[in-house]
Amino acid sequence: MKTLTFIALLFAMQLSAAEIALPKGVMRLTEKTAPALELKDSEDRIYNIQQSTGRWRLVHFWASWCGPCRRELPSMQKLLESVDRKVWDIVLVNTAETDDTVFSFLGAVAPELNTLMDRDGAAT
Repeated sequence: MKTLTFIALLFAMQLSAAEIALPKGVMRLTEKTAPALELKDSEDRIYNIQQSTGRWRLVHFWASWCGPCRRELPSMQKLLESVDRKVWDIVLVNTAETDDTVFSFLGAVAPELNTLMDRDGAAT
């Protein structure tokens, strides 16, 4: 009887979670394949998101002129150091800036980060 009560409680929790209104700005999404993303990183190695299967993916688009990005990148470096890379694939994508701009900026704020280079802005 306890098992049946527990299962009923879990079922009720799932139903009520589905009915909870989401906060403003948050969208409920259905599972789908990530869009194509194939770019070279700052060391000219090709990264293809489709080859990153079986892991959670966090794709962070940034630019050196973006105020919030400037504040976030040191935290992104700490995040990369703290997560299990077998479980997480954290990808940074710079938006249409020159290599010199990216290298000098990252060297100052987050020297351990490697970023993909969307040199022509087509991916972002």
